[in-house]
Amino acid sequence: SDYPYIYLSDHYNYNAVASRLEVDELTTADFQAQDQYDIDYYSETRSYIKCYLNAAGRRICWIDTHLCYYTDASKWLQMAEVFALAEAEEYVIITGDFNSKALSVSDSDYIRMFKPFVDAGYNLANSTQEAGFTKTWTNKIAPGSLSQFDQATDNIITSGNIEIVDVKFDTTKLAYGDGVNYMDHIPIIADLIIM
Repeated sequence: SDYPYIYLSDHYNYNAVASRLEVDELTTADFQAQDQYDIDYYSETRSYIKCYLNAAGRRICWIDTHLCYYTDASKWLQMAEVFALAEAEEYVIITGDFNSKALSVSDSDYIRMFKPFVDAGYNLANSTQEAGFTKTWTNKIAPGSLSQFDQATDNIITSGNIEIVDVKFDTTKLAYGDGVNYMDHIPIIADLIIM
């Protein structure tokens, strides 16, 4: 396999890491902030996976998450927890489904979720003033084009000492749908340069 190191959480609101490099210190933790409506709907708490990998002589913390969908205040508190985790690390990569609805830097989700990272010198692959806000999520079954996507939900965030370059959005599976399963997110792919 191209990605021999794979870890999937046992949570319904899936978190996963798949890596070509060996990862260690894998932990899954529930957020302190939870939304009861979200829990009732999904029968599961929201969580994150945290692990470490070694690359370019650096020890890098990798956090993957799937934030609350229903209540913005809970999602914002969860993102604040992710920010606190990141601030404790020298090198960090954060990936996941952030359920962000931000489509501009003036939107509440941008201000509450991404601006603290930008202000602290982090890099973003999506939802930036310079590159724009690429919509990566849709509720349409088997969407035929990006025009059917609704929200800039997904992102890659790195500490300032990891540069994000050559960001791409994989649209090759837009038409996938078998009536039960469908592709509701498009992946973000980026090259990272470790300083």
